[in-house]
Amino acid sequence: MPLVSPFRTSFGTETTHDVALVRVVTDGAEGWSECVAMGHPAYSSEYTAGACEVIRRWLAPAAKELSDAGALTADAFAPKVRWVKGHR
Repeated sequence: MPLVSPFRTSFGTETTHDVALVRVVTDGAEGWSECVAMGHPAYSSEYTAGACEVIRRWLAPAAKELSDAGALTADAFAPKVRWVKGHR
């Protein structure tokens, strides 16, 4: 996605940003989330592709397990994935 204005850090200047959008749909609700990590792990240890992998391998399955049990809430999800470091 092109940025409205360049993002400058000591690591350089970016004019575009890799974006990961996550859409979750259940019978009772729909929600969207955006990953704000950069495309490479230079500014922070997290990066877009790594965040997507964490979602795909651990966070989404945990959410699906709770959803299948009819128990998907923020209060139930948070302790289930608390062991995951970073990736807020």
